[in-house]
Amino acid sequence: MTKSFRTTASMLATALAFVATITGVNAQSATADTPSLTYSQFQATQGFTDLSAAAARSATYLATLQGMSQTMNISEFVSGFSVGFDAQIAATRTAASAHVSVSNGIGPSQTVDYFFQNGSYLQSIVDYLNGDVGVNNASAALARLGKKSATMVITPTPPDMNGVIPIDPATLFSPSSQDPLFSLLGSSGVSTDNMLFSDVTSAPSQSDAQSTTYTYSGQLTLAGLNSPLVFNSSLTFNADGFMTAATVDESAGSALTLNISVTQAANNAIVLNMPVSPVTVSSDALAAMSTKIDIEIILTPRAKAIAAKAKLLAKKAKTATTAAKLIAAAKALKYKYTAVKNGVKVSAKMNGSTGSMCVTALKGKIAINHC
Repeated sequence: MTKSFRTTASMLATALAFVATITGVNAQSATADTPSLTYSQFQATQGFTDLSAAAARSATYLATLQGMSQTMNISEFVSGFSVGFDAQIAATRTAASAHVSVSNGIGPSQTVDYFFQNGSYLQSIVDYLNGDVGVNNASAALARLGKKSATMVITPTPPDMNGVIPIDPATLFSPSSQDPLFSLLGSSGVSTDNMLFSDVTSAPSQSDAQSTTYTYSGQLTLAGLNSPLVFNSSLTFNADGFMTAATVDESAGSALTLNISVTQAANNAIVLNMPVSPVTVSSDALAAMSTKIDIEIILTPRAKAIAAKAKLLAKKAKTATTAAKLIAAAKALKYKYTAVKNGVKVSAKMNGSTGSMCVTALKGKIAINHC
């Protein structure tokens, strides 16, 4: 994946975090009045008070839910480069599943299915190894771990793919923010000093007369952008008070456009399509073993050099190759070593893992193996 795609996708993650933390979230776009209020004036308006109260009611309703589904869609265009993100998420209070697709407008979309259960994330081992996880020698590492038949990888965090978001129930069912802009501003580090806002307006939802949609807009100046960043926000709450939709549309002239849409439905009877009795391997264990094998590969030439030097020493002395000759060879080559039964061990550390190669001699025959 290109560096520019990574950078743009990280912007998507920031924007998505804003929407997701508002309540749990969803969609419908509208443009409110022309922005003219400072942030403090915006917070003091009746419309903001009403919206905050609606968010609080939604948080209360969310606390009663045992299950829900979400759909998220994001599209972004930055200086001729486009990125798309789509996700379908289903969750209960103890588990969750997600199907995510990320595209960059150039090659095929990247898709991944991942899950959360028993306090950890699960992902197919094929998808995991196809990601940018830095695991080399996967087959050898799995064999060494006794996990040749593993079908899923257990990870403490969401899969390492651009745009992939947390789906642990603690996050999905967390209370909403009382200030709909707080998460956006906090995550981006943008100051509100140079921002202007419209008042918050409300009206029955166009798709459901029993739902209420709140809209507002704003603008701010960001370094590197020739035009002010203008945004329109829309949040819809149903008759139960639950937030069912949210959108954020942003633009900065022709340099940037960003559209976020999230829809959500309560479903206490939801049934998740989870992996059945998967054979799993820990991502930490797999990474550690992969690194260990990488180190062994790096050390192999050194081990072979010790063996070759020991043979020369034995030939010169007209004796069989012994452990003593291996030690003498390591010393002659100025390698750091540890004496082991019948020979020597050379070791190295990398990324918190240690790898070693042993060179041993038995009855004049030399063996080189990882140890």
